[in-house]
Amino acid sequence: MPDNLNEKVVPFIAVADGDVSVAFYCDDLGFTKEWVYQPNSESPRCVCVTLGTAKLYLSESDETAKGIKFVIWVDDIESLLQRCRDRNLDFEFGEQGHFCTREVRIKDPDDNDILLSERPEDGP
Repeated sequence: MPDNLNEKVVPFIAVADGDVSVAFYCDDLGFTKEWVYQPNSESPRCVCVTLGTAKLYLSESDETAKGIKFVIWVDDIESLLQRCRDRNLDFEFGEQGHFCTREVRIKDPDDNDILLSERPEDGP
């Protein structure tokens, strides 16, 4: 590949109800809703939510694959942990997680497995 390509992966996450998912990601976890795409009133919605530079597309489309596990690197795991506690969310916290860092594992309303992991010093 040429060196000048700006590469980025943005996962499409299958959701049953965009409003419920936006509430979970934005209200509960602290993401920001960037935009909503819905070409007409009958078509499924796609909502972009962000957390720092991480982007997720929450898709109501039947064409989006269901069941995903993903990792989001976070710089302030303590704030995220406190946010989960304040909202009485069902989560697991690990001091030595998958990447030998502290992490929060949580399921979204559509049972997708989310791992929010403290960024390792030598990691991405």
